[in-house]
Amino acid sequence: MLVLSLYVIAILQKKVAWRPEDEFELKVIFRSKGSKCLSEMLMEARNKNQRSSWIDPRAWKGLEKKWQSTDYKVKSARNKNNRASTKGGSVHPGGSISRNEYVIRMVCFFYVKYLIP
Repeated sequence: MLVLSLYVIAILQKKVAWRPEDEFELKVIFRSKGSKCLSEMLMEARNKNQRSSWIDPRAWKGLEKKWQSTDYKVKSARNKNNRASTKGGSVHPGGSISRNEYVIRMVCFFYVKYLIP
């Protein structure tokens, strides 16, 4: 997904301008909000098995190939089982601090260390 989000940001750079100093914040915001929206739109297209007008036909063929792969199906089934778990609480093995909290901390660290004089 990271490669796809970088690709989308590269396309945006051709159509929209922003200040170079805003690049880091823009990527952080896109990865939290834009990538979720992109994931939902791709999931909808996959579930309908119909290419949306915004998806390039060549990209669609690549997505279909990926979705048909054994690796993708195994990973998808495993994640589906994890979401349906009845163990209660969080079942992720990542520790007590969520991934989003790490992102917030890294952004704050970067801001304090490099942007505040």
